[in-house]
Amino acid sequence: MENPDKFEFQCIYKYRLPKGVSEQTDLRGYGDLAIPSHDETPWVALSNDGVLSIRAEYSWDGCTMVPDPPGTQRASLYHDALYQLHREGLLPPRARKQSDVVFKRYLVRDRAPWWARLLYYRGVRVFGGAFARAAEPIKT
Repeated sequence: MENPDKFEFQCIYKYRLPKGVSEQTDLRGYGDLAIPSHDETPWVALSNDGVLSIRAEYSWDGCTMVPDPPGTQRASLYHDALYQLHREGLLPPRARKQSDVVFKRYLVRDRAPWWARLLYYRGVRVFGGAFARAAEPIKT
């Protein structure tokens, strides 16, 4: 059997957003940030005044590497979108705690089980840095 030169990575996400959403966050003052898509509407955008917008058809994996009990889906959506901004080098590392607080806020609002609120928030605080690290230096 011949060894191929390139491998194609396929990622299957748990969730796909049926329609776009926008939500006010406390992440203000970072400029107008956007992850471009195939057309004029970005996949994820964060305005300078803290409005997070995620377009329809955005896909995410839910709570990474753990089960998704009821009340965690919206929190994981916003958190994954914010961490994508971190990985793209658009949000600086100092904003990671604010991104994690958004996650915690929606776990509480959407009545995730108490154990998920406690363990999942601690998990993103302890291990989330590895998932939020930009591959390249922060763009200025």
